Amino acid sequence: MPGNKKYAEFSIIMDCVNHQTGQYDAELYKLQLQELRTVILPVLGEDITNKIIQAAERKTHENITIYEAFETDTKKVDIGSTPGYSLVHFKSWAK
Repeated sequence: MPGNKKYAEFSIIMDCVNHQTGQYDAELYKLQLQELRTVILPVLGEDITNKIIQAAERKTHENITIYEAFETDTKKVDIGSTPGYSLVHFKSWAK
């Protein structure tokens, strides 16, 4: 919803499980994290990007919970995942 700051203006969903094997796949997930880094680094800068990636790297099993939120002068961002799900969500809002 453009202009409505309650809704994320940008979202990336990653999956730490290879659904062909049903298992955590570190290499597949690492590739997704590298792509996330490439996309967010120019907007968020190195410090926040590194913190986002470090938080995401803690998701090494479906039952692990992660949540971190950060702010820049122009953006609010968070990364999170709930237990029991293999998906990791990155979201960004305009301030």
